[in-house]
Amino acid sequence: MEVAGLIYFCYTICITPAKDRRLPMIKNIVILGAGFGGLRVALNVEADIRRYLRGSTPEAEEWKVILIDRNPYHLYYPKLYDIAVPEGAEPSPAIEIREILKGTRVEFVQGEVQRVDCKARVVEVTPSPDLRSSSPEGVEDGPSERRPRGGKGEGLSYEYLVLALGADTDFFGIEGLQEYGCTLKSVSDAQKIRTMIEQFLKVPDKKLEIMIGGAGATGVEVAAELAHLFRNISRDRWSVTIVEALPRILSMFPLALSQYAHLRLERLGVHLMLDTCIKKVDSAHSREIATSPTAPRNDGAVIEVILAPRPLKPGEKEEELTCEFLPEHEKLVRADLLLWAGGIRPNPLMAQCGLPVDKKGRVEVDEHMAVRNLENVFAIGDNAFLLDPVMKQPVPAIAQAALLEAKIVAENITATIKGRLMKLYPFPKFPAIVPLGNKDAVALVGTHVVRGFSAWFLRQAADFRYYNSILPWWRAIKLCFFR
Repeated sequence: MEVAGLIYFCYTICITPAKDRRLPMIKNIVILGAGFGGLRVALNVEADIRRYLRGSTPEAEEWKVILIDRNPYHLYYPKLYDIAVPEGAEPSPAIEIREILKGTRVEFVQGEVQRVDCKARVVEVTPSPDLRSSSPEGVEDGPSERRPRGGKGEGLSYEYLVLALGADTDFFGIEGLQEYGCTLKSVSDAQKIRTMIEQFLKVPDKKLEIMIGGAGATGVEVAAELAHLFRNISRDRWSVTIVEALPRILSMFPLALSQYAHLRLERLGVHLMLDTCIKKVDSAHSREIATSPTAPRNDGAVIEVILAPRPLKPGEKEEELTCEFLPEHEKLVRADLLLWAGGIRPNPLMAQCGLPVDKKGRVEVDEHMAVRNLENVFAIGDNAFLLDPVMKQPVPAIAQAALLEAKIVAENITATIKGRLMKLYPFPKFPAIVPLGNKDAVALVGTHVVRGFSAWFLRQAADFRYYNSILPWWRAIKLCFFR
């Protein structure tokens, strides 16, 4: 029987015309963005296809997972401040995407997403700016990596699309802030801050004045690390100031957590200016030229910041504000470095492509993380707007939420391919940890506030857990503890 079957198979191959022996049409699962959520979707979907579809359905080999990002690396944002604060050797929170995807069949495309056409189911990708100069045509890429050729856009069709492009910094229209301030969103941002601080440490008589706009987790964490770095330097030579428009720092967390962080920062020597807004930012040299064209040039790094009390809420009295310069209503201060950590906004591409967005530009999704009124399109992370029906608050734009959303989306893509029902987002409460320098931190776990070394240890465990989810255990240990 086996011989007869083999003869029949050879006979059908020989008599079937070549034009009828076509390869199956490839169906692409395209993920835009290799951040926390996008990378996790790519890894989970590819693993699910290998585990559940291959061998169980004849269409299994038709599916291809494509991950698109402008950078060749995945950035672990919680460790960016390690680069910015020059204490010890300079670490790198950037991990090559090729290293993460090793051993998988995920195809990585390094390029810039220009347009999403949901009607035609096509994504247009062009080479990233750095690729146009560093990657000439004809250069061969790795087996799991592909780059758009030339300067024109490459159209990628998709069967499923996941929007995970992350967020941009929101400067809230503050004059001069984007031009003269800096952010902490990339490795280059962190290296610029590190270079300025290293130069300061080499000059014995110079005073360094650093201002941080925003007292969320990033602003508080960086301020604490900087103050700890300067702990052995006279406070006459440095100042770290946080400017926050709300009446307390870490306002998104319970009061007990906020109070502990407040006291910790004050002990470290950080100056807190609450109920205070940044109104305008300018170069100190620009003002000197405007008032006196013959004035000698000041240090180009020095900037001037105009501060003002925050606007009053309905029924609120001015005396209720904790702003320290209420009688003047405006204050001019100078700083060598202004770090803006005051907020984010969704990627503007979402609204430009005609996707359903809310008033802030976030893509509206249902409880399956599927974009409303669009078939086989999902959105996660900072791009997505999903309202918690119980708390009446949107799902927070944090890494833990993005990772859970990615898990749900990966399972839902596999479920729809297999004709099964999709899963719902469970709306959990996420723990939060804010490092405060020198192995100190504060954490919210459920309803409990954890302080000190215990909270710091929880943060190290969380870092290792994430690294170990995308890399071999020995590599995760090296990144966490031996950098």
